[in-house]
Amino acid sequence: FETDAPPPREAWESPLERKARRHREKLEKHQEALKALAATYDPHKDTNAVGDPFRTLFVARLSYDTTEKKLKREFEVFGSIKRTRMVYDQKGKPRGYAFVEYEHERDLKNAYKQGDGKKIDGRRVMVDVER
Repeated sequence: FETDAPPPREAWESPLERKARRHREKLEKHQEALKALAATYDPHKDTNAVGDPFRTLFVARLSYDTTEKKLKREFEVFGSIKRTRMVYDQKGKPRGYAFVEYEHERDLKNAYKQGDGKKIDGRRVMVDVER
């Protein structure tokens, strides 16, 4: 028998280990990107987040065919509207929810009570307010 030390073993990575390593690397890279975004984000400088939250109505379960004009027309019956904002994804498709800001808080309360379950473009919408 040989008395020499065995040759150094070559490192070998199984497909399962390789997949786990790549997943771990991707996750770490994503975590670093999120930390960088969180460090630079200032909610007070967000141009889309304007208005009084206590006069803003959240409207969910909207049809993707509903327009801001149609939404404004449907919710104007409860009081004068200051601003409507539908939320879109990065490709410009509607996300199915919107925000309606009223001039007066009493109009918001009226819309909250009567607007829940209202049918717009064939779909029953859900409304909610800031708590």
